[in-house]
Amino acid sequence: MDPNTGLPYFRRVVVPSDLGPGAEGALAHGWAVVLRARATLTVAHTVAANHTAEWRALPSPRDLLERWGVLAPNAGVEAYHNLGVRVELLAWSGEADGALTDRLGGDPADLLVLATHPRHGVDRLLHPSVASAIARHASCPALFLPDGAKPFVSTADGAVTLRRVLVPVARASGQQLAIDALVGLLETLGAQSVQIVLLHVGARTGFPTVSLPARPDWSYVNEARDGDVVSEILAAAQAHRVDLIVMATHGRDDLADLLRGSRTERVVRSATVPVLAVPAFA
Repeated sequence: MDPNTGLPYFRRVVVPSDLGPGAEGALAHGWAVVLRARATLTVAHTVAANHTAEWRALPSPRDLLERWGVLAPNAGVEAYHNLGVRVELLAWSGEADGALTDRLGGDPADLLVLATHPRHGVDRLLHPSVASAIARHASCPALFLPDGAKPFVSTADGAVTLRRVLVPVARASGQQLAIDALVGLLETLGAQSVQIVLLHVGARTGFPTVSLPARPDWSYVNEARDGDVVSEILAAAQAHRVDLIVMATHGRDDLADLLRGSRTERVVRSATVPVLAVPAFA
């Protein structure tokens, strides 16, 4: 439960899909959260103009849940009701970013799960990431699953592997929101024996302060590095063999960010593990 509201951390998880590579992995991560939170899973499917939604092309939730042992083979509709979750499907033609926000209306997402296919150089400028655009419009935590990254939810059996997490911290505002979102995700998924590495790139004096839960099975490590922020985040993720990177994001603040992408976008493009991006504003 969220200590600030007394409500579940995640009441609605939205998984946008264009049926591209990574669709099943994104749905698996969404289902892992929804099943434990007894929440609503919204699958938002983008289709080309003048075409209808090919729902049969989506990975089957029945196949996934039977594979995980959550549903018995040939289980009836009542079995879904007993899971305590709600599943809804949205579809539209055209651009996905603004349309998704409009379709969600007064019932916004608490978590987005997005498979993303990072682009570099001129290709990125000509064809900006739809996943990043959706996340900026939604203004809620977004779990990015970069193409080829190691997932922390198995599509084979639903097992969750979250043992080590990297959280870059700075003196900018909003850092605590990223910590709170991470705690919510870890607690929802029942993660145990977790090591959280707090990384500060810059001056080694006055390490940024955040509030961390006192749990006997969670441990914390402070690490300071010098150098380029994005490069050091990626290097630390490799050095600690983390399962997840969590970043507070302030969006694009200047011309350099516009041309190269924000630090979070640059991390997502090169990360080998999922990245949880959390807007650094209430």
